[in-house]
Parts: sequence; C-alpha cells; structure tokens
Amino acid sequence: MSAKFGPAGNSLSFSKMGYKHSLQVPEYIEKLGLDAFEYQCGRGVNIGLDKAAQLGALAKKKISHCLYMHLIIYLCLR
Repeated sequence: MSAKFGPAGNSLSFSKMGYKHSLQVPEYIEKLGLDAFEYQCGRGVNIGLDKAAQLGALAKKKISHCLYMHLIIYLCLR
C-alpha cells in the first residue's frame, strides 16, 4: 500500500483555475497530480445524499476511491 496525498478542502487555486462546484473536485485533484481529497464538513454535513453519491462516483474514476469526509463529532449531553 502506498501513501496518498491531497488537500483537505479547496484551496484558493480551486477557484483561480476556474472550478466552482464540489463535483469538479476530482478533476481538479487529478489535474494537480494528487490522488486524495478530504471533503470538509467542519460546520455540519452540508452535502445531500445524491450529490455525495455523484462525488463518490467521480472520485472513483479520477482519484481511485481516495475521498474522505472530515466531520466534527457533535455530542449532545442531557
């Protein structure tokens, strides 16, 4: 198994390269020569199931399944 490298979230270069939507992330990562991406959900999960499935399918084609979701763990104490 080899190490995978990629950003956590979109950098400024994402928009400077003309990308605008989350579904363009796998193409962006591939163009940079990287092979992983961490989707940031630091303020809660703001991606629907359909879009998450589309993003996963694109990642499977472009960056060999290396798509991670970064989630904040919410605790509810009563």
